[in-house]
Amino acid sequence: MRVLPNVKITKKQLLSIYDHNCFNYGSEATLYEIPSLFGSHTLAKIWSSFYCSKDVIQNKFEKLKRLYQLEALKEMNDIQILSTISCGEEIVGYLMNKSAYRAIGYHPITRTELLYYLILARQKLKQFEQMGILYGDVSNGNILVYQNDVCFCDLDNVAYQELEIDNMSESLEEFMWNYGAYHFISLDEKAVSYMYNLFTLRELCFLEENRLVEEYLKTEQIPRELSPGPYKRIREQMRVITPSYEGHYFIDYVKDKYKQKINSHVFELR
Repeated sequence: MRVLPNVKITKKQLLSIYDHNCFNYGSEATLYEIPSLFGSHTLAKIWSSFYCSKDVIQNKFEKLKRLYQLEALKEMNDIQILSTISCGEEIVGYLMNKSAYRAIGYHPITRTELLYYLILARQKLKQFEQMGILYGDVSNGNILVYQNDVCFCDLDNVAYQELEIDNMSESLEEFMWNYGAYHFISLDEKAVSYMYNLFTLRELCFLEENRLVEEYLKTEQIPRELSPGPYKRIREQMRVITPSYEGHYFIDYVKDKYKQKINSHVFELR
């Protein structure tokens, strides 16, 4: 059994981290690149003590330990969990490798490349589910692309076995509320499909927020690459979420002529 390593730092070193320019940040953590402290080609994700309670951090720690043991995850996702980071008796974050992959939402790609990456990311979500991992934190900053591949970051914010997702977007919370018949249920595959469908429309329709996607779903517009029949059926289920939501994916219904375009290209992200 692989045991997750831990890097110990002092309080002074932890405080010095905050003086560095961050590599990236989100609501619950900040990414730092500090070669002098953690080595080159490594990113440190430091959780916010304001947004992450001790219970949340313990939940993340348990997930990281278990995910680290999954050889299949290591083989299919370029972003790797390297070790936890502790200060005194507390876990404050973890280390991951710095990858050549870049966030899908922040690099220019062609329409055909976008379809390719959306289909591939959907396939990887299915691989996650086969390992028992539910990735609900779908966003254009968490899905990374490079040449012909896709990977996912923020692996501490997944649901795995009995360990729940820690940070849900407003859209996911609203889905869980309505799909769960007005009581909280555990994240499942249908919740992941809902979030990925929102993400798919955001990317295909150049919409900046999930709120705008929800408005788009109220219209009769259909992205030209998607088959109208299946799209309409899924759209109707997404307009008013109920416990009968089936969890189908828009991206599974790309028209054949666009699939042919995808198959005829070899992509290299610029």
